[in-house]
Amino acid sequence: MSIAAVAHEYIYGINFNINSKAIFSTNDEIVFATGNCIIRYDVNKKKQYFMMGSKDCNEITALSISVNKRFMAFAEITDTEVQVVVFDLRLMVNVKNIILEKLPKHTRVMIIKFSEDDKYLFVQTGAPDWKIYQYKLDKSVLTMVVDNIPPSYHPSLLDDPKYNDNDYLYEMNINKDPKFLISVVGKGYLRVYSFKKGSYDYIDVSKPNNQTEYYCHCWFNNFILMAGSKDGNIDVFDFSGNYLDTLENANNVPNKSDLSPVYSICPLKEGFALTGKNAVTIYKVNSFGGIDLKNQNQTLNESSNNKSLFSSNQYKVLKKLKLTNDDTIIVNNLVKNGTEDELVCYTSNNQFYFVDLYKCEESVLNDMDDNSNDDNQYFFSQLSLSYHTSGISALDVCARKSLIATCSKDHTLRIWNYIDHNIELIKYYQEEAFCLSIHPSGLYIIVGFNDKLRFMNILVDDIRTFKEFNIRNCRECKFSNGGQYFAAVCGNDIHVYSTWTFELISVMTGHNGKVNSVKWSKDDTKMVSCGKDGAVYLWSVLEYASKKREGEHVLKNCDYTCAVLAHNNTSIYVVGSDKTLKEIEDSQVTREMNTREVFTQIILSNSGKMLFAGK
Repeated sequence: MSIAAVAHEYIYGINFNINSKAIFSTNDEIVFATGNCIIRYDVNKKKQYFMMGSKDCNEITALSISVNKRFMAFAEITDTEVQVVVFDLRLMVNVKNIILEKLPKHTRVMIIKFSEDDKYLFVQTGAPDWKIYQYKLDKSVLTMVVDNIPPSYHPSLLDDPKYNDNDYLYEMNINKDPKFLISVVGKGYLRVYSFKKGSYDYIDVSKPNNQTEYYCHCWFNNFILMAGSKDGNIDVFDFSGNYLDTLENANNVPNKSDLSPVYSICPLKEGFALTGKNAVTIYKVNSFGGIDLKNQNQTLNESSNNKSLFSSNQYKVLKKLKLTNDDTIIVNNLVKNGTEDELVCYTSNNQFYFVDLYKCEESVLNDMDDNSNDDNQYFFSQLSLSYHTSGISALDVCARKSLIATCSKDHTLRIWNYIDHNIELIKYYQEEAFCLSIHPSGLYIIVGFNDKLRFMNILVDDIRTFKEFNIRNCRECKFSNGGQYFAAVCGNDIHVYSTWTFELISVMTGHNGKVNSVKWSKDDTKMVSCGKDGAVYLWSVLEYASKKREGEHVLKNCDYTCAVLAHNNTSIYVVGSDKTLKEIEDSQVTREMNTREVFTQIILSNSGKMLFAGK
C-alpha cells in the first residue's frame, strides 16, 4: 500500500529574517529562502521551483551564490547542528556539507559570501559566537577564524525575547583587490578587515570628527567603499578606510527635512542604485576625476592619497522610482542580474519589485518626465504578492471557493486565491487577530481579537464588520461544514451560535483549562474539542436547545493541541505534548503511535482515508 505524500505546489511567503532576501541565479531567475525550502523563481514565467533543505532542516538562515553563478551555498539549522550546504546549480546536486563544530548553543549563521575567485567561502555567525569563518572551498578546510563582535552587543541581550541578530549586524562584503578585505556594517560601526601576515587586522571606518550610523555599504570597482547612512547621505572611503567625500541627500528628497536613510546600495557598471523609503534612486557616474580605477599602471599608494579619486559632483540622478503610494514602506534590499540591466528590490511589506534599467536609460534619452507617477509605473513591476511580515497566527480554507484566509502578528487579515496565485484582499487592524474561520460560501468570516469576536462580510474590495460578540481573547473559532453554525472558545467554555440569527444555541462546559482545538463532524451533528487540561470531549449538537457530552478522555499532565473526528462520528484522532498520535473510541484509547516529536496540528482528508500531521 502506497503512503500519501505531500509536494509543494506554491509557497506564499519569504523568510524576512534572512540578510540576503533574493539573489539572481541567472539573468531571468532569482532564488530566495522560505522556511526550510529555497525557491527558484522564474521572473518571466512567474513560476516557482523548489529546492528542499536536508531531511532534518528546521530553517534556512543564510543564502549566497558564487560569482560565476555555478554554486549556491545556504546555511541550515537542525536539532543537533548548524551546517553550510554547497549546491551545484548546473548538476543540481549537493557537493559539500560543511558542519560548523563546537558552536555555542542557539548560534545561527547570518551571512555567507563567496570570494570573487570562488576559492573561499566566508561564514558570519550570530550571537553568542560572532565570528567570521573562512573555508577553502575545494577541500572544505577551515583556514581562518576572525572575531567580529558588534560594539553594541552584550550577552545579557539574549535574555530579551525580542532579540534579533539582524539588529546588530546588517551586511558583510568581500573585496579581493587590491588585497583581501572583509567589510562589515552593523549597529554603530563600519569595519574593514585586511589580510596581513597570515591573519586579519581590522580598522573601524568613520567620517572624521563625526560618528555616523551606517545601514549599508558596497565596494565600487574594488577601490572605493560606499556607506549609506541614517542621515540619508553616502560617505565614501578608499580601501584603506581614508575618508574621501560625501554624497549628500542621496535619495534626492526635495524637502531636506524629510531625508530618508539609505537602506541598500548596489554598484553598477556606470553608476550605482540605492534605496530609501518607498523609492529606488539610480545614479549615473560621469568620470572619476581623471584617475582610471582599472588602470593597473597606477600604484595603490598614489590612488589612496589622491582626494580626486571620488567627487560627489561627478554624479547625476538618472532616475528616481517611487514604488507605491505608501511612503512608510522601506525598500531595504537591492540586487542586480549578471548583465546589470535588471534590478530586484525587496520591501518592508515582504514584497519583491522588478526594475528595468534599460527602460530607465532609454527614458532619459527620450526626455521623459521623471516626476510623472504614470511614467514611474513604466519602469518597474510587482514581482511577488504582498506577503505577511510576521508569524501567521491562523489559517482556514474555504470549502466552495479557491480561497485561503490568514491572519498574522503583523496585524493584517488576508484573503488569498490558491488557483490564480494572487491576493484578493488585505485588511489592516490596530491590534492582532488571534484566530479566524471562513464561511464555506466564502462570503463571511469570523475573527477573534483581544476585545471581541467579529463577524465580517467579505466584499469585493473590503472586509467589513457586521456583528460583534462579547468574547474576549478568543483563540479558537470554527464554522460548521454546512455554515449554519459557528463555535467560538470563550475562556474554558465553547459557545455555539447560529450563523443566520446570531442566537447563542448552547454553551459547552467541562474543560478546566485553555481549549486548544474545536472541530465539527462531517455532518455537523457532533463536535470534538481538546485542551490544555488533557481532556478530549465529544459533544452532540442535535437540536438548538440540546447539548450532550457523548464521550470523554482525560490524560493529566498532557497538553492536547488538536483533535479531529472521523467520518463515522465515533473515532477521534488526537495529538499532544506526550509525543503520541491516539485513536479514541467510546472514551477509550484503541490505538496509539509514538511520533518521537510533538505534533501540534492534524487534519483528516475529505475522503477520510488520509491523516496529515504537522508541528
